[in-house]
Amino acid sequence: MSDLEQYPIWYFPDYEDVEAYDEDADESTVTPFLGDGPLDRMSIVKTIFTDQSGVKHPGFIHLKNSDHFGFLQPGLYLNGEQARGVMFWAAQRNPANSILPNYFSELNGKFPIEFETVPSIHYTPISGVLEGIYYYDDNNEVQVFKL
Repeated sequence: MSDLEQYPIWYFPDYEDVEAYDEDADESTVTPFLGDGPLDRMSIVKTIFTDQSGVKHPGFIHLKNSDHFGFLQPGLYLNGEQARGVMFWAAQRNPANSILPNYFSELNGKFPIEFETVPSIHYTPISGVLEGIYYYDDNNEVQVFKL
């Protein structure tokens, strides 16, 4: 979480570029975007989430020139410095068919949750509303499991 405070944009570099100097690097490796050049790679962008009671939570979305929920994959942090990451994208898994982690109970009654990326000259701001946990159904349509 403090990484997003220091650098509000992180990007996924080409794996080959990172592997040359970091043998532990893999496809999930990210590096801070320092503003040199265009932001033309998939990135993680600092985002503020505001729940129904007005409480603001820090978090992020994935930025990849799409507002499709499967690409955004929003996540917020609960409880400040003792933060737990909460992801709202379950991909191909219907959350109704699984046992949800306990921290989702902390969000009961807090939906809808609005989100907005922090301002930047490097991307078009993105905002939206979360109604629950999102996933693809058997027809590849995005559905929401409301908490």
